[in-house]
Amino acid sequence: MTVNLSGGKENNKRPRTTTLIRRDIRGRSFRTVSSGTAVAVVVGALFLTTLLVGGANYSIELARNRLGSDIVVLPQGTNVSSQPFYTLFYTPSGSYLPSETVGTIGGVQGVKAVTPETFLAMFGFAGGDTGVTSFNYIIAIDPQNNFMLKSWLPASITQPLANDGTILGASVPPWDTIPSHGGRFYGTTIVPRYRLAPTGTFLDNVVFISTDTAVKMLTWQGLHPNQGDPDFMAPLSFRLGQASAVFVKLDDGVNPDLEVQKILTADPNVQAFTFSALAHSANVRFAGLLYQFGISGTLVWVGSVLLVSAMTTLSVRERQREFGLLRSIGATRSFIRGLVLSQSVVVTATAGALGIIGAYALFSLFYARIIAEIGVSYISPPLEEVLAILLSAMAATVFTGILAAWWPARVASRMEPYDALRRVR
Repeated sequence: MTVNLSGGKENNKRPRTTTLIRRDIRGRSFRTVSSGTAVAVVVGALFLTTLLVGGANYSIELARNRLGSDIVVLPQGTNVSSQPFYTLFYTPSGSYLPSETVGTIGGVQGVKAVTPETFLAMFGFAGGDTGVTSFNYIIAIDPQNNFMLKSWLPASITQPLANDGTILGASVPPWDTIPSHGGRFYGTTIVPRYRLAPTGTFLDNVVFISTDTAVKMLTWQGLHPNQGDPDFMAPLSFRLGQASAVFVKLDDGVNPDLEVQKILTADPNVQAFTFSALAHSANVRFAGLLYQFGISGTLVWVGSVLLVSAMTTLSVRERQREFGLLRSIGATRSFIRGLVLSQSVVVTATAGALGIIGAYALFSLFYARIIAEIGVSYISPPLEEVLAILLSAMAATVFTGILAAWWPARVASRMEPYDALRRVR
């Protein structure tokens, strides 16, 4: 009997390359599963890490392009954090900017528009099955002069804050899931009118209300001095006209760093940050996180390459008789080498695909907890970027299979038929 080494169809009894690979995988299932599991874990982790990196970068770029603000001005002592990106921790410490400060900032040369926002209260909520506590902020704004929020709203939404309406950030829990609350804050029931799409910024955790609604709450507070919200929030401490933060849009071509100095000169009792500086701070921290992922991922990948290589070497030794028979009936060195490499690629590619599917499933199930644990903002990147990440992960899988099997394949291809048969007698 002759063996069709080229995979032709002259004789359907002649084994093809795929048949030889399938038979060996079935005969050594435990070894195949062991090496495949290692590859699946590595590729799944690589895919998940790259997806997080892509989502975080997309979040940063989207926020920089759509927030429309060049500078943020805060009271002295207010904590500002760039991670999660652009998150401002409005603390109920009574630190507010007086109304005249807002006017002073708006009058600085080079300032095109200002958007004051006033912190009212904060509440935490452990949502869903993840158990992750999200902190949400009730913020009062002037709906007619908030250039930052308008960039996230569709044109069809014209007056969402009228008559005690509210705009909810993407991460704010639904009213009916907040125990014993139902959307009533400081004697005023606010009505959800629109929920923002994920922005990757502090907007995701904000309940926006109008200044008119804030006045109603403040009136209720005046009738109930030293009494906070009946459920769990502290008494209101702001006064009309005060602001917790002022977002500043500059004229075209104006240097934000110079404008920060002008603002600090006009009012030394504030602190001001450019959003470019916040973005740089976020990128620095993110780069450190990425470095840690890269080091650990590289070590695990090297380990998986060594494991697959060792498994392939054992397989080659056990198949010496098979290779000798193939060589004796005319198989070339390149055929033997291609057979070993092809089998390694088939195993690693299959395992890699399963690893990607598993990683994506776990990420979908535990999205909130994963994002909270690693402390980065995340927006799912565009479909084309996700596909690019997927293709990159699969390319890395194929490369792993080729690299791990290269030396064992070379050894197998250099065996002479007589020596291969003699060694297994």
